[in-house]
Amino acid sequence: MEIKQMFDSLERILEKSKIGVLSTIRASGQPSMRWMTPALLRGQTGFLYAVSSSEFAWTQSLAENPQVEWMIQTAPLQEIMFVKGRMQVIDNPALQADVQEAIGGYLQTFWKNIPDESSLIVLETVIEGMTYFRPTAGEKISVTIS
Repeated sequence: MEIKQMFDSLERILEKSKIGVLSTIRASGQPSMRWMTPALLRGQTGFLYAVSSSEFAWTQSLAENPQVEWMIQTAPLQEIMFVKGRMQVIDNPALQADVQEAIGGYLQTFWKNIPDESSLIVLETVIEGMTYFRPTAGEKISVTIS
């Protein structure tokens, strides 16, 4: 499977699921996972976006530990995509608007838990590798993105 096909698979799985699990490393060195709503944006190939709050402790540790991994899957677990990369906070109002437009309808729980709306930040994962896994078929394909 070529890189373009991997991105096509990621897009298809995201369209079905709308959510993923994000794994990060806290400042203490301990792993941490949370449900997130990621998005791919047209014209931004090689990046996965999400929003969070600058008030959340885990986002503050990204500067020290930017390596992350996403797990995004279809509900019946027929397709699973693992995405590895470096996450950074993006300070770009236009991009923030694009990301909110792409995933805004799926953030009801997020808005209930954010301390202050002005603390909203955009998180960009620079994708370094992906693994596509179909457990029922025994298929597992990985690509590295340079």
